[in-house]
Amino acid sequence: MKGRMKAFAIAFALVALGTDAREAFLSMAYTNALGEELPFSIFSKHAWALDPKARFVKLHLYFDQPIPVKGISINTCGDRIDPHMSIFFNFDQLRLQLDSNLAGDVPEAMYPKWHGGILEVGGFTDSIEVRSLTFNFEANSGFKICGIDLKDPRGEAYAIKVPTLVGGSVEASSVLEPHSA
Repeated sequence: MKGRMKAFAIAFALVALGTDAREAFLSMAYTNALGEELPFSIFSKHAWALDPKARFVKLHLYFDQPIPVKGISINTCGDRIDPHMSIFFNFDQLRLQLDSNLAGDVPEAMYPKWHGGILEVGGFTDSIEVRSLTFNFEANSGFKICGIDLKDPRGEAYAIKVPTLVGGSVEASSVLEPHSA
C-alpha cells in the first residue's frame, strides 16, 4: 500500500508539473484614457478605443496570480503607433523602455518589431513572473487596441479571462447632512 501511494504521488506530481495553465485571470484593468469601452474588451475580441483626446495614455493590468511571460504582442487594429513606449512589470520591479536610442540599455532583441498590425516585444532571455503590467504609450494618441497577447515560456498565448461585466444602477435611499458631501 505504501509503495502504491508513493507511485501515485510521483505520478500526480509529474502530471501537475507537465501541465501548463494556458489561462490567466485578469481581475483589474485601469486606464487614464477611458472611452466608451472598458479596457477589459481588449481580451474579449473587441477593439478598445480610448478617448481620442487622451494624451500620455497608460493601461494597467493586474492578474489574480503571477504568470510567467516571455513575450508580448499588441494588436493595434492596423494603427501605426510610435513603439517608443514603456512597459512596467510588477509596478516598478522592471521597466522596459522601448527606445532604440537607448542602445546598450535594452538588448536589441527586445526592441519592438512590427509584423503587420502587431507590435511584438520579445527577445526575453528568461520569462518574467508577472503580477501586473503597465503600458505607458507616451505621446501616442487616438489609437485602438484589438488585443494583447502575453506569451508563456513556450511562446504560446495565454487565454486571458476577465470578470463578467453586468449592467446595473445605484440609487441612494437617503442622504446624510451635509448634502454637498
